[in-house]
Formats: sequence, C-alpha cells, structure tokens
Amino acid sequence: MLVELTEEQRMIKETAKKISEDYVAPRIPQMEETGEFPWDIAQVLAREGFFKLPIPAEYEGLGVDLLTICIAYEELAKVSCFAPDLLFAASAVVTAIKLFGDEVQKREYLPMMGDEKGIAAWCLTEPGAGSDILSLSTTAKLEGDRYVLNGRKRFITNAGVAKYYLIFAKTGTRERDKESISAFLVEKGTPGLEFGENEKKMGMHGMATADVILEDVSIATENLVGEIGQGYYIATKGMNGVRVNGAATALGLAEGALAIAADYSKERVQFGKPIANFQAIRLMLADMLMEIEAAKGLIYKAAMILDRDYFSPEGALYASMAKCYATDAAMKVSTDAVQILGGYGYMRDYQVERMMRDAKLWQIGDGTNQIQRLIIGKHLLQGVWKD
Repeated sequence: MLVELTEEQRMIKETAKKISEDYVAPRIPQMEETGEFPWDIAQVLAREGFFKLPIPAEYEGLGVDLLTICIAYEELAKVSCFAPDLLFAASAVVTAIKLFGDEVQKREYLPMMGDEKGIAAWCLTEPGAGSDILSLSTTAKLEGDRYVLNGRKRFITNAGVAKYYLIFAKTGTRERDKESISAFLVEKGTPGLEFGENEKKMGMHGMATADVILEDVSIATENLVGEIGQGYYIATKGMNGVRVNGAATALGLAEGALAIAADYSKERVQFGKPIANFQAIRLMLADMLMEIEAAKGLIYKAAMILDRDYFSPEGALYASMAKCYATDAAMKVSTDAVQILGGYGYMRDYQVERMMRDAKLWQIGDGTNQIQRLIIGKHLLQGVWKD
C-alpha cells in the first residue's frame, strides 16, 4: 500500500529515528543486563511529545491520527520495542478515556497523561483470565458512595512505574455476563493498590511488567470510566487500537532485523565471496522483505479504517488481521535473521538475538494469534469482509 507521508508524519518519523539511535540504542546493553526501567528514555519521549500523540489538542495533546502513531511506533521499534510498548500501553488508557470518559475525566486526566509523570497502564489480564475476558475475578462493589476493588492483575505493562491504572472489574453478579464488567481509573498511591515483583522475561528487558494487586481499594464513583456494565465493550473496542499499535511495533522490529541481516550478508565472506551472492541467502532475504511489505499494507489499511470509523466491524477485522500477520512475520523474519548471521546471530553482540526474543511477545500479547484467527474467521463468516 502506497502511503505518501505528510510533512508532519515525516517529521515525527525522523524524530523517532533520532530518539532510537541516539538515546535508546546506547541504553540497550544495560536494559538487557539489569532489566531496570530506563526513566531517561521515558523523559526523552515526553520531551519530544510522543506521549501526547493520541491526546486531542483540546486536552493539551497533539491529536494525530492512528496511522501517524503507527508510523512513529514502527520507526521507534527498528532499534528496540521498548519505547513503543511503553507508549501504546499508556495510549490504550488515553483512548478509553477519550472515547468513553465524561468531560470532567477528559479535562482532568488527559493533560496529565501527556508526559512521563502521567504514564498509564491497561489492567485487563488476570491469573485466570487472559483472552477470556469474561473469566475476570477482580470485583468492584459499591459501598455507599464509593467502589471497593479487590483482585489481582497479571503481566501488566507499566505496572509500578505508571501513575494511572485502568482496572477492569466485575460489578455484576451473573457469571460470564458481558454487562457485569466495568472499568475504573485508579491512581498510584491509593491505599490498597500494590505491585508484584518485576517479571523476569524472555525478552523486552527494561519494560516494567508486574502484577497489580488490589486489596480493598476504595475509589469515588467518579472514577468509573464509561457507564456501569460497559467495561467489556471498552476492553474489546480499546483493543482494536492496541492491536494495530502492536502490529506496527512488530513491523518495526522486523524491518530492523532485516536491515541487519542484509548488511551482514554483504560483509560476511565464505567460500571466497559474500554470502549475499548465494541463492539460498537471497531467497531468505526476499521472503523476509515480502513478509514485511505485506504486513505494512495490512497495518496501514487497518489504521486508516479505524481513523475513519473506530467502532466499525471492518476496523476490528483489519486490526486482528494486521496484528496476527505482522507479529507472525516479525517472529519469522527475526528468526531468519539469526539464521543468516549463523553463530554470530546466536550471540548477544549482535542485536538479532535480542530481536528474536522480543518478537515472541507480540504473538502472545494483546490477544494471542490463535484468538485473532478466531476473530477473523467470525467476521468473515458474518459478512464483514468485502472483496
């Protein structure tokens, strides 16, 4: 898909590239070694306005469209997926408030989420509820004029470093009922809100990932986002943008891995000539490039559909297709990049080893690719797709 970038998009893309190369790349070894959250990178992203991208201008944001955000995340991810993962986990909460919050919530919270001091976290997954949202066990009970929340959220991105937490909890009594789930905004420091230890992950080192623990967390009724019983709808609709953002991140990772593999193939000499001259290597590189370009077409189309009508069934279909295809492509491309680099690809001195580990997350997070295929099949059979 040919997309002519606007002047604004080119500027954001160039800024993202500079951040990645000048600030993120030098920090990767320490992030990999210690797993510590790099606040300095978050501060740079804030200074350059990246937290403000999805926030409407009337709430002190930049108000760019989803396509532009995808272009930014794609560029950031060519070096590391850390920055886009941090940003779109926060932007998921921004989107929920933007689409479902009342005017008071928008004016109070959206400006606060425009920098690293107001990082947000999307709290949906639980120990017993991942893709199956209706299995949530976290509860929110109305006691007088306040809600009291109890439960535990698992694998939450930005847990502990975020200031705001969008908690999905059961407010009804019926089991597996879509209208029994609601969404609440909880601020860090609220009594009873605690965090587990930062998870030791296969990849994405430096990204804060931990449990969010709620023990008799008392919040005002004004912290309800949307209407009571609207949480399932907020979660499923909110995931459309998250999935496209994740797809763009996976795309950037794949592009970065391909660039490393292509450069290496021209430099590595075996049997008296660069390995790029061997047909087997060229065929692998060709397949990697085709996967990337096909994924890019799906992602950009999904973003443009959602920009036109965020709540359309077609948008949900293409979001799932983009997420599924792009993340599978990222896993394949990064694995092939390791193969092309051979023994060097298995070593940490070469970035493709890390990229392959990071790529695996994107096939799992934001709804597994098996779930995406079920969604795609359902929409196809319902007639959503038009040839």
